[in-house]
Amino acid sequence: RSVSAHAARASAPAAKLESFYSHFPPAKKLPDELARVYGFADQQGLQLQQGEYRLVHEPDARLSRYQVTLPVRGSYTQVRQFVAAVMNEMPAVSLDDLKFEKKQIEDATLEAQVRMTLFLLAKE
Repeated sequence: RSVSAHAARASAPAAKLESFYSHFPPAKKLPDELARVYGFADQQGLQLQQGEYRLVHEPDARLSRYQVTLPVRGSYTQVRQFVAAVMNEMPAVSLDDLKFEKKQIEDATLEAQVRMTLFLLAKE
């Protein structure tokens, strides 16, 4: 129980940390991850307007943040189901903000702004 038991206990946190990081896609997969987001919007029949994109990387950090703001047009249900699909199917994405605006009361279409962050492995 001497050296090998001590080494096993010391490596357990490192192994857990590596396991944690293994759940994030590598930065080179960003186009694929964005395609998945757009695919969920398409499945709901949402109209995506031109979005804003911003990559944030801290020096020496293992994760980068890709912040996406998407203006979308559709029904409340479509927007809600789009956000739910992204959150359920993409665990490396966080929902940062969701705003709704309705231009005309009699129109079922509303404009929403969805702000999310995709977390990516900065280094492989």
